[in-house]
Parts: sequence; structure tokens; C-alpha cells
Amino acid sequence: GGKCYTLGPLVHNDAVVRYFEKKGIIPVDSLESIEPGRLIIRSHGVPPGVIQEAERRGFLIKDATCPLV
Repeated sequence: GGKCYTLGPLVHNDAVVRYFEKKGIIPVDSLESIEPGRLIIRSHGVPPGVIQEAERRGFLIKDATCPLV
């Protein structure tokens, strides 16, 4: 249960993003706009400070950053 967020869309396909939203995976622009929950780091990754802030705020993080990006 609980909310699941992504920082930015997981993919660049509006239909797929809407499908994920219906399944409860919500893209957001920043951590400041949401309460702690589950957070997926998309394949493009985020700066280390963002992950540190998410951990500090109590998010459960799944880092899906591609090692080749």
C-alpha cells in the first residue's frame, strides 16, 4: 500500500505514463511536493543529494538508474 512516486516520468510515452498513474505510480517534479512513500529513481538517475534527501525524509527507494546512462 501507500503512494509510489517517480521523479519525472518513467518513460517518454504519455499513454504508458497514464497507465502507470492508474496503477498508482505518480510522476512528480520534486520531493518537496509529496509526503514520504515509495520512490522509484528512473533510469536517467538523479544527483546523489536527491537520494540523500529522500532517505532523510523517510522514502523507501528503488533505484532503477541505468549504469550505462
